Amino acid sequence: MTLKVIAGTIWDTLCVTFSYIKVNRKEVKNMKKKIYVTILLLLSAFAAIFVWSYTPKPISLEYQAVQYSAEDNSYTKDIKIKVKGKLYNGIFSKPVYKGVIAIDGYDFTKKYELIPIIFHPKISNGIGSLTYTTVINGKPVLEMLGSIRITDNFKSIYIEVCNPKDKGTVISAPAKTLQDALKISHIFNGASTDNPEKSSQITAKINLSLGNQ
Repeated sequence: MTLKVIAGTIWDTLCVTFSYIKVNRKEVKNMKKKIYVTILLLLSAFAAIFVWSYTPKPISLEYQAVQYSAEDNSYTKDIKIKVKGKLYNGIFSKPVYKGVIAIDGYDFTKKYELIPIIFHPKISNGIGSLTYTTVINGKPVLEMLGSIRITDNFKSIYIEVCNPKDKGTVISAPAKTLQDALKISHIFNGASTDNPEKSSQITAKINLSLGNQ
């Protein structure tokens, strides 16, 4: 093989090699561009979801509710509950409600300021505290009604009153009958494994209520 042929072969090989590298670089460049665009879109989507989740949801509802005794089915009372405020429910934070929850029969819930409610998703199916505050004669006053649990942006409410004079009192909304109220109670307590005895008691009460109709 002559030197000229060898040189030509080497030249052709180099040309092919550089052409391949050039094409490869172009493909890599295009791939990088696609990756950057994908990352940008994902970040934009995440940012939008993050901002949306931290945007407070306005709540303005009035419920017909039933107040009853968890220990004595013979006691029931029809009341109304007014909820007006904002629910904050960020991706990385616990749900917080700020506003008004006014309940018939408990005047301080209408006159005092409600301390923002922090709901704890991992405790008793999202329990929160209904505590109100005001200032009387220059001194701060705290009045706790009890615990509260909600579903789907206040679609339903379950309140357990801890006031000593109303021990065992429960408020469920929306409800027009004891049966409605017990069904709401079962939503929270029936799904909980924290207190199976309580769950079975509620189920028995629902069955008893149905039998009395």
